[in-house]
Amino acid sequence: MIKILKSHQSPTMGRGGPFQIRRMRPGKVYGVPAFDLAFGPLSVIDHATLRANNLVPMHEHLNDEILTYLISGKVTHEDSIGVTENITRRRLMLMNAGSGFSHEERNSGEDLEGLQIFVRPREKDLPPGVQFYDRPVNYTNGTWQLVAGPESSDAPLKFRNQVMVFDIHADAGAELEAPVAKGMSPFVYVMNGTVQVGNTTLQKGDAFTFTELEMPIMRTLNQAIIVVFLSDLNAAASKSGTISGGGG
Repeated sequence: MIKILKSHQSPTMGRGGPFQIRRMRPGKVYGVPAFDLAFGPLSVIDHATLRANNLVPMHEHLNDEILTYLISGKVTHEDSIGVTENITRRRLMLMNAGSGFSHEERNSGEDLEGLQIFVRPREKDLPPGVQFYDRPVNYTNGTWQLVAGPESSDAPLKFRNQVMVFDIHADAGAELEAPVAKGMSPFVYVMNGTVQVGNTTLQKGDAFTFTELEMPIMRTLNQAIIVVFLSDLNAAASKSGTISGGGG
């Protein structure tokens, strides 16, 4: 059975302002009351926009694993360990906040849009750090790309828990099966475009999971970006994170 989380079911913060976030709690896809709406270690997905020439000032995170995934624009990252880097559609970043990590983000020249993905680490107060990944030139070629995964995986960016992130940039008319991994449950997000799953049409900002043994076929009705999260729902995880540790 397919379970759907529509875009309008997630609250938007900063509406009309320069920095706008629609905050998804992926466990809400099951549609049942729960104090903790995480999807295993996958806790929060913020679909964010930031207008050009704005700053998100320096702030601290504790025990959050934070993947920054852009589809447009550029942001300059500065942090408490002295790193300054530009983040773009091709250059991704994963912050492992651990026992404490501060950062700020400044964009100039153009608006940006992307996701900030918050994962709970396997335990609290691990060493802090930051990782970067330059995507291959052909990453928009219509095939699934592994962006991030557990330390034991061959993913280019490493979460310190059992979560994987894949994406695909697909043309109209593509028929797709999402990646799968043993012991992991899927949360599928339509980042851009329109996707049909069975008799259901999903628009930008909608998401779904499924309980069947086989992944349903997705059909793109126009150009689309789809992000697939695989999460071990039974993995041990710390709930002490600044953002990822939250309940409802």
